[in-house]
Parts: sequence; structure tokens; C-alpha cells
Amino acid sequence: MQSKQIYSSIPMAHLQVSDLVQFGETVWQHKAEWQDSTWVPAPVAPHLIAQWIKDRIETECGVELQPVRSPWTKFPLPFAKVLADGRILLSHAPGLCPVGCTEPANCAITGGARWWEMKNTISELLSALPNQDAVLHTAVLYGQHHYGTDAHGVGGIPMRAIYEEADCLVDVARGGKGRIGIATISSCHGVLNLFEIRSSG
Repeated sequence: MQSKQIYSSIPMAHLQVSDLVQFGETVWQHKAEWQDSTWVPAPVAPHLIAQWIKDRIETECGVELQPVRSPWTKFPLPFAKVLADGRILLSHAPGLCPVGCTEPANCAITGGARWWEMKNTISELLSALPNQDAVLHTAVLYGQHHYGTDAHGVGGIPMRAIYEEADCLVDVARGGKGRIGIATISSCHGVLNLFEIRSSG
């Protein structure tokens, strides 16, 4: 009963219960139905978009996307970690963030002005790469905090932005070579994926 009351207080919200990979397949198959929606995922779920888009590109373009090892040896961030599968975890947070932080103008940890935006940091990192490591296009998918009349925020990514960025990557991948990137970010944190486009033949 309590759950029903919570969701009924958000008139435009729809609760979708499914496996997250299957949900990705659903939104690609029903683009017209979803394109005006904002996806409000669980906190770790936004980063699965990279897998959805990778699968779509490989299927539509007949290519393979091979994860690229990080071209950087140092990051100008308080936290950065490269996982074995190539994903790069990035954070501007100078410590452990409070649960439910909405990334306000003043950092919740330091109390000082939050001068950073992860999208700018990723852009600067990529623009500094040498030509041989250049990335042709990086889809940057930003989880923005949306506020209701109760002043509580939820983080969501517009489905239209997901579709448009995926389409850009598909266009690049049809060329059959080069590197592309997919970044799922908030203002302070992000996961960056870099892929080498290779012919599946």
C-alpha cells in the first residue's frame, strides 16, 4: 500500500520492473513510445547504457567494439580507477559523498564552491589526447537532478538524448574504423568507456 501511495503522488511516473538489459532492448524496439520520457534509474544503473549502445552499434553496423585500455597514466582528479574491462571510473569528490547528495553549487563535503563539471573534465581529457589516440565521438549522457514540489530530487536522463547520442555513434561506426566513447555522468562522477571500431569480418 505504501508503494502505491508513493508512485501515485508522481502523476507522470511509470514504474517499469524488468531486467535492466531487457529494458535496454525494449527502449530500442519502442523508440516512439519512449523518446519523450526521462529515465530515472537506480543509482548504479545509468552505466549500463554503454552496454545497450554497444550492442546496438554492433548489431546495426556489423562491427565489433573492442574496449580500449586507458590512454592516460595520470588523471587530474581526486579519484580515478581503470577496471579490467576497460571502464574508467572518475570522480571529483574529495571524500565520501552523503547519501542523496544532489550535487549543489557548494560541495556537500568541503562546503566550498563546486567549480567542476564532469562533462568538461572528460572533454578536456579527450581533447588532450595525441592524434593516434583520438576519439571520433563521445556520447556524454548526463543524469540531471529533477526537483518536484516537495523539493526532493531524482536523477534522470532524457531518453531522447540517449537515442540521439546513440545515432551519432552509429553514424561514426558505419565508417568501420576509429575510436568512440560513451560516458555516463553526473556533475561530480562518471564512467567513461572507450572502444575501437573493428570490422566483424
